[in-house]
Amino acid sequence: MTPQAQDNHASVCVEKSARDSFAAVTTPVMEDDSATVPPMSTGSVDFSSISPPLKKVRVVCLDVFRGVTIVIMIFVNLGGGGLEPFMHAGWNGLQPADCVFPFFAWIMGVTMNIGVASHAKKGTAPWRMLRDNLIRSIKLFLLGMFVNNVRNLSTGRITGVLQSFGFAYLVVSISVVLGLYCKSDVRKWQQRAVEGVVMTGVVATNLLLTFFLSVPGCPTGYLGNAIESCTGGAHYYIDQLIFGDAHLYYPGHIDPEGFLNWLMVSFVTYLGYVIGGVFLAAPAWVLLLLVLLVVLVSTTNGVGWLILLRRSGK
Repeated sequence: MTPQAQDNHASVCVEKSARDSFAAVTTPVMEDDSATVPPMSTGSVDFSSISPPLKKVRVVCLDVFRGVTIVIMIFVNLGGGGLEPFMHAGWNGLQPADCVFPFFAWIMGVTMNIGVASHAKKGTAPWRMLRDNLIRSIKLFLLGMFVNNVRNLSTGRITGVLQSFGFAYLVVSISVVLGLYCKSDVRKWQQRAVEGVVMTGVVATNLLLTFFLSVPGCPTGYLGNAIESCTGGAHYYIDQLIFGDAHLYYPGHIDPEGFLNWLMVSFVTYLGYVIGGVFLAAPAWVLLLLVLLVVLVSTTNGVGWLILLRRSGK
């Protein structure tokens, strides 16, 4: 092989390696990695036979939704122009400003669906998928700790938005991988059933602890902020037991990104994983019906908002 041919071949390999490494640590996108490099020989290589890498296909609707969510987030963080809808609800409630957090969780679920589809196409073993997702979850958690500016480990805040995303990413990954291990060509429903059992356990844990855990000095199932000694009820109590009062957002007050909220963030992420997969594969009329169904259920069933309740803790 001539020196020029060797340089060209090395450039192709380095470019493909860099592309794969970048895809492993960023938001998953659908792509085709079928481009191959012919084996080297002692003679000259015909590089005209190498098929160029196919262009990555972006999910435009997801990019638009992510962009709109980011714009709303920035606007809210800058004060929302003093407009009431862009202020967080004082306690239990739901305003446009409160939708940013669950929207990002939902988006993460959709991208996880795309990532799992990409892994399945490449024939990645489920345990390798879980290992990679575990590493990504740890990165998210540590990045959240860094954002919290933890200078003192004895008082630094452990909870946070990115920490909740890291936890949710891991929980959904576990449910998906368990579903893949239980996948059956005969019982098509079995994979989703296993995922559903895991996520049902997550939601049930949150509801049981929230409404049935006996909290000292608080009425069972209390969620309000009128009683000073038990603001947030079980939520604050659980966070004290797991993290310690000194590691919460405001010591002595409920943390809006506490452990029980992590459980429901996991559920919202899984909804994004499932519904996002349907949206990416279904025809337009099915998408319209799904949107209408979600709107109708959300506006007529007050219990449906439970997973989106945000408590400021102030």
